[in-house]
Amino acid sequence: MSICYIYVYEIDGVVRYIGRGRGRRILHHLAAVQKRSLSRASGAALRPHRFYDRLENAIQSNAKIVGRMIHVGLTGDQAAAMEMQEIRKYPPEELWNTITASTPRICDAEWRARQSAGAKLIMADPDRRRAVSAKLKSYNDDPVLRQRKAEETRKRWADPAHREMRIQAQRRAFAEPAEKARKRDATTKSWTDPQTRAKRAAGLSAALAGPDYRAKLSVLQRERLSGFPAIGRAWWAAESRLDLLRCLREAGITYPQIAERLGTSVSRVATMARRLGIKPTVA
Repeated sequence: MSICYIYVYEIDGVVRYIGRGRGRRILHHLAAVQKRSLSRASGAALRPHRFYDRLENAIQSNAKIVGRMIHVGLTGDQAAAMEMQEIRKYPPEELWNTITASTPRICDAEWRARQSAGAKLIMADPDRRRAVSAKLKSYNDDPVLRQRKAEETRKRWADPAHREMRIQAQRRAFAEPAEKARKRDATTKSWTDPQTRAKRAAGLSAALAGPDYRAKLSVLQRERLSGFPAIGRAWWAAESRLDLLRCLREAGITYPQIAERLGTSVSRVATMARRLGIKPTVA
């Protein structure tokens, strides 16, 4: 998927580090430096690190530190190649990277295949899988951590630049026939597994059984429909979720408009309409 990017760290206007990643990778280094500082303050002995030690000194000296993305919407292989291209533009002594343009990388397809095979072999052990699952569950069930993650996610998505970057990356990824086919096959395979279907159905039923979750969904849906007055009126007039589509059609809203506002496809809207006995037209 084309969601990787190339980023740089500038210290007082000078490029000192070039990296690649996805998600919040660009922010990882600052968090790592903070963690190292706390560990050092507690008396822990730390191994020297070319980049983090210099970045920590820059922070302590109040240098101007800027992290920015320079290339976005890349696949993993594209990002790996472009990272090397960017590193070659600078003399090795100017950069704080732990690698140089001549450093062999271990991120090629063969290495990833070996790593994947090793991980699958480990997770094939039922005891190991249960242990990992229990650890992740206890980690994600921490209310303080969940609240912090939720706030961080809302803050990131409130940034128009971040939101547009993610949207464009997703669009580019789904524009690739191979990626679309891979996702379709993976989804089909997952839903043909009886255990997976039962687990997802149980999880959804448990979530919908909670009044707080249902109220949250209702609020979100009303907010999505608030920008379209006719749809908003139809929402309030509908006695049930299945009755919503009928109200929309009676309000004169076309299937493409309904699909756009509800964030789904025209074909799915048409399928809902057929189940409700509404004339299957997209006009």
